[in-house]
Amino acid sequence: MANYQTPGVYIREESKIPPSVAAVATAIPGFVGYTLKAELADGSSAAGKPVRITSLLEYEAIFGGPYEQAFTATLTDGSNATTISISPVPMQLFYANGGGTCYVVSAGSYTDTDAIAHGKLKDGLHELEKIDEITLINIPEIVKLAIADRKPLNEAMLDHCAKMENRFALLDVLQETGTPFDNAQDFRNKEVGIDNLKFGAAYYPELVTTLRHFYSDDSVAIQDNRTTGVYPGGSTLDTVKKGDGSAIFPDTTLYNQITAELDKYLVKLYPSSSMAGTYARVDATRGVWKAPANMYFANGGGPCWIVPVGVYALANATVDSGALTDGLETLEK
Repeated sequence: MANYQTPGVYIREESKIPPSVAAVATAIPGFVGYTLKAELADGSSAAGKPVRITSLLEYEAIFGGPYEQAFTATLTDGSNATTISISPVPMQLFYANGGGTCYVVSAGSYTDTDAIAHGKLKDGLHELEKIDEITLINIPEIVKLAIADRKPLNEAMLDHCAKMENRFALLDVLQETGTPFDNAQDFRNKEVGIDNLKFGAAYYPELVTTLRHFYSDDSVAIQDNRTTGVYPGGSTLDTVKKGDGSAIFPDTTLYNQITAELDKYLVKLYPSSSMAGTYARVDATRGVWKAPANMYFANGGGPCWIVPVGVYALANATVDSGALTDGLETLEK
């Protein structure tokens, strides 16, 4: 009761309206990674700072499109072969799987450097501390780092989430040589510590998506190692030629064969960025109480490895530290 100090008439009002809880958005990721560019609509630089976007179109306007792949098609007397460099498109998979609002920090342009810098990715992670709205953290390019850099960055993501107390890290288990059980064990023992594990989830293995690599005719080098000409009546190529296929070969049959082969190379992507979109889709369609499990991936052809459920159970059965891995499976329709 109130402690009245002087005599008089006091009016006590009782509120008949129960206290309300304001709704807040969930599943809003903060992405850190390399982009083609980082330029806002007014021409100012967006490099190294969080930028809020709501669609893939807005992302491409500010950060550019996918990395243009360089292909080498080697012509032999047998079958054609290609050598490619893989560059994932995580933002496209994020939006394809239900993503909406997110924040992106560009750590630099992938046209300016040949190596992904651990320090720049970590600097971008620190920038996300300035945004309270973020609830998920994802750095897809961690898998391209050396193991000496992967562990401190994975741990930095978990520490970041523990410090902020309102977000969750999405990690990837690297698919290397050995069995899925070995990969899971290596991740636990070499790539994460024992602290703040409740603030993150790790996913495995890679996905084979339905997306094709982005390239232009100028980025395709053709090396002819055959003993006969490229086309009837022609001579063999002494040097690598680039350019429009119809300009190099009057007969476009070979050109069409090469492009058909290149179209067979689908993008492979570690699943964390797709899971970020799945978290958003589940929260929007079911609710935050529903775990993002047994959900399909849009533009996902399936896991690179078909891992039996028993292998995941075995890999997690003897774990005392709490560092469990989430495995992707092929579900029957």
